[in-house]
Amino acid sequence: MSTALPKLYLARHGDTAGTDSHRHTGRTDLLKASRGSVVNVSSVGGSRVLPDRVAYGTSKAALDYLTGYLAVEWGPDGIRVNAVLPWFTRTDMVQKVLEDRAFERKLIAATPLRRLAEPADVARAVAFLALPDSAYITGQLLAVDGGSLAQGLPG
Repeated sequence: MSTALPKLYLARHGDTAGTDSHRHTGRTDLLKASRGSVVNVSSVGGSRVLPDRVAYGTSKAALDYLTGYLAVEWGPDGIRVNAVLPWFTRTDMVQKVLEDRAFERKLIAATPLRRLAEPADVARAVAFLALPDSAYITGQLLAVDGGSLAQGLPG
């Protein structure tokens, strides 16, 4: 694996509504010139129904499909598009949820590796997808979930 890190350009998208490739012309010119890579940050919640998360889950599912469409559309220009799908990750965003220790234990039980993700776990997956070592990978959804999708939710 290469140890040279690429320049990473991070963009935060508020939502995916109304997104189409024609709005990305300036970005795609930069990506074409560098034969760049786009790594979207989605969620396991886009692949599995989680209670009380309809807006979040459907927006992440849309991002997953957008990843595939852009991989096909931008691939001929040498632009790769992939996504990472984290499970619950120990970040400020989920800290409040994890204060409920019973819920945290349930999440850990639903994760075969028996721990929740750390931000570095997700960052390493993003870096891999951005590196030249993944030059033939596009249109993929990489679950960074400790095996939770494989196991399924406990009853």
